[in-house]
Amino acid sequence: MKSNKKVFGIIAVILIVICFFSIKPIKHYVIRKDNFNWLAYGIKQQYEAKQLNLQEEIKFSVKGISANNEQEKVFNDMFNNTTLRLDMNYDYDNFRNLTKVKLKNKNEDFGNLELFSNKEGVILKCSDIFNGNLYLDYKDICKFFNTSNDSNSINIENYLPLFDVSKDSYIKNINKDLLSTLKNSLNHKFQNNENVLIKLKFEESEKLVKCNELKISLNSEDIKNILKELNKFAKDNPNIKLFLKSKINQFLDIAVKNNDLDKFGLTNKDVKEFKEDKNFDKYFHKEWEEAFTQIINEIDKTQTNDDFKIDMSFRFDNDDKIRNVLCIYTFRQLGNIVFNVEQNVNINYSIDKQVFDSSKYTKDIKITELTPNNLNSNMDKYLKDMEKKLTNLYPELNNNYNNSGYSNFNNSVNNNYNNSNLNTDYYTNNYEYGIN
Repeated sequence: MKSNKKVFGIIAVILIVICFFSIKPIKHYVIRKDNFNWLAYGIKQQYEAKQLNLQEEIKFSVKGISANNEQEKVFNDMFNNTTLRLDMNYDYDNFRNLTKVKLKNKNEDFGNLELFSNKEGVILKCSDIFNGNLYLDYKDICKFFNTSNDSNSINIENYLPLFDVSKDSYIKNINKDLLSTLKNSLNHKFQNNENVLIKLKFEESEKLVKCNELKISLNSEDIKNILKELNKFAKDNPNIKLFLKSKINQFLDIAVKNNDLDKFGLTNKDVKEFKEDKNFDKYFHKEWEEAFTQIINEIDKTQTNDDFKIDMSFRFDNDDKIRNVLCIYTFRQLGNIVFNVEQNVNINYSIDKQVFDSSKYTKDIKITELTPNNLNSNMDKYLKDMEKKLTNLYPELNNNYNNSGYSNFNNSVNNNYNNSNLNTDYYTNNYEYGIN
């Protein structure tokens, strides 16, 4: 009996060892058996990550342009040496994001921008333009829509639950159905994968990561077919309609609770009719289907050719996490002119502990207080610095610029800008740059 126990014990140990060393290859096999599922698994891991650091580089190139004079050669050279570098950091648990943007030409800086956000607001750091950091509190956005002396003001914070879809069952079903639709459209497009080495930078150090590569190429016809399938999906999928109706109901409930109906031009009678109207679904479905049918018909009429192509490579590490994405966009024009945009993104699943240094992101200038006086002198200096850098990099520009009509035009624009009486009561136009 003792010998039998000993034998069983040895067998158990052997089985545990075998399972330990074989479970990962089996998991790899299951995940990578289907290329689309493999990509979906990698995207899911990225979506569920607590932290992310994306380092992106975008390069531009043009071929096939016959430069007939010095100026055309210079502008071709400028275009081919332009690089946009982006660095995005996401700390999802603490609701913190930091995006850094750098525009370069031949390794010369032509602009830097940093955008920091947390639960309180957004801070814009652009030393080339602003003396200090520009900031916007989210509360100021609410105040903009809800002035205290306006009896018809709406408290936007009450409506924020409308945007929380993390546990929405309809969204989960939509995602599941959408993956199935995309799989049918894309699975046969994937190419054989191969091993590649990716250089990843993290906390001032670099390392080589061995990755498996998954490639896919899409031309104009492929993109047309995918757009058509996605619009068919939107037209026919019942969960999308149910989701929209649930959000309309949620909106009405919030409006009723906060006595906001009249502020939206609605009454309790309107709400009751909407909730009890059995014909609404029929009417809604009819309008919905007609709209998407029209879009699909327009897509069908679109003529495609070989003027556009996307080549994408997804690189997965040993844990099937996406560590690099390379996209090359090719635009072909008349006369054999080819424009290329190369987008290269490295992905880390943790961030540098020092990246959110609060001392760098102080609240200096309220965006609501921004006036032309804050901008004029710095903008002039920035434009002159950029002009000087360009002429140093491309000396040919100096003579061409001074002898061209553009010089006079630029002076005219600067004079008009400096002499203008801009209305400082308006908010300045702002936009957020997607980056890394």
